[in-house]
Amino acid sequence: MLRGFKFQLTPKPGQEERLRRASGCCRFVWNWFLAQKEAVYRASEGRVHCGFKEHSAQLPHLKMHYPWLATDALSQALQQTLRDLDTAYSTFFQKKRGHPRFKNKDSRQSFRVPQGFKVNGQAVYLPKIGWIRCRFSRLIPGEIRSVSVSFDGRKWHASFLANTAAPAATRAGRLAQAEAKAKEARLSLASVGRLLGIDWGIDQPLTLSSGQVVQLPRVSTRQRDRLAILQRRISSKKPGSKHRRKAVLKLRRLAGKIGNRRIDALHQVTTRLAQSHSLIAVEDLQVAQITASAKGTVEAPGSRVAQKAWLNRSILDLSPGLFRRILEYKCNRLGCRFVAVPPAYSSQECSYCHHVSGSSRVDRDWFACVACGHTENADLNAAKVILHRAVSLLEGGWPSTVWCASEGPAFGYGPETCSGAA
Repeated sequence: MLRGFKFQLTPKPGQEERLRRASGCCRFVWNWFLAQKEAVYRASEGRVHCGFKEHSAQLPHLKMHYPWLATDALSQALQQTLRDLDTAYSTFFQKKRGHPRFKNKDSRQSFRVPQGFKVNGQAVYLPKIGWIRCRFSRLIPGEIRSVSVSFDGRKWHASFLANTAAPAATRAGRLAQAEAKAKEARLSLASVGRLLGIDWGIDQPLTLSSGQVVQLPRVSTRQRDRLAILQRRISSKKPGSKHRRKAVLKLRRLAGKIGNRRIDALHQVTTRLAQSHSLIAVEDLQVAQITASAKGTVEAPGSRVAQKAWLNRSILDLSPGLFRRILEYKCNRLGCRFVAVPPAYSSQECSYCHHVSGSSRVDRDWFACVACGHTENADLNAAKVILHRAVSLLEGGWPSTVWCASEGPAFGYGPETCSGAA
């Protein structure tokens, strides 16, 4: 299994300058060949496409024309940049991502080195740059495949891609690898038979089917106002000026502080859940559709745009998509079963008799089934419904759902249409 390990670098001033030059060379190569790709595609009306092989053959000639590419850049990092560009175009034509964009100095600076690097537990060695101190908070269990160096506008980081299934190069790494496998085995045995459903919400971010409510950090009103002030300051500064770069740095510091707190909380919560359960069920939420703007078009303008914008900010503040991605890969790593079920009518279905009716929602916080009289907290009821749907899906089908006759025809929400009479 391939896993990433990210640590902070503490380069010296001279090393930091060499890192900036190396990332700048990769940015130049990206922009150069991206412009070439667009020109060739436009001139040939889409009939000619230049890939990695054609661009890689042009690199020696480009270095002869620009000698600083040979002195400041890491040759392998330039090759990896071309591979990333080719991958970006492939995903674009597959309609998985948007069109690749040109990079500038304000963009995220990074480069990747697949070989030639060294790690000694206290520092990492990069060709043409030397040994850079690295804050290793833990040992890397497995064989290191590559190292990616990035700059987020505040600090430098090194991300190591390691194959945890392959034996580590050092004795300490092999010991850490064996200890990690033993710990995962103990956790998998302790979590057998423990099932969990999770309902995501705004007021109560995570409601577990066990009855526990997990709170997540939010952006405070003071921080949001501070972000708005810093953004206005940036817009009033002249592009490319030193004052604008200082304002951007202040904004990145505050945004980085908020983001680090959010990611740290998500990692702690997801690790605890994946370690203590054998199956976790969540809603298959389409965050992009949920947070779409209500502005509309000129011909069909939207309504209540400000209220929808506030709702979108509240949703994105809790990062439901990031929570699901982190939880999914941790479940796969720790041997926990991860199931995502359709969220349709989960808030209107009774967790006891599975009768579905909008009238059962007395208010936002309380659920009272109109069929069997079962009463419960609405979010807790939804979490139990999500878990029931996941278990039924794994058993080969959806449970039959009883719909209120006054609310229209009955229909199912699973792969097989199930209906019942009220």
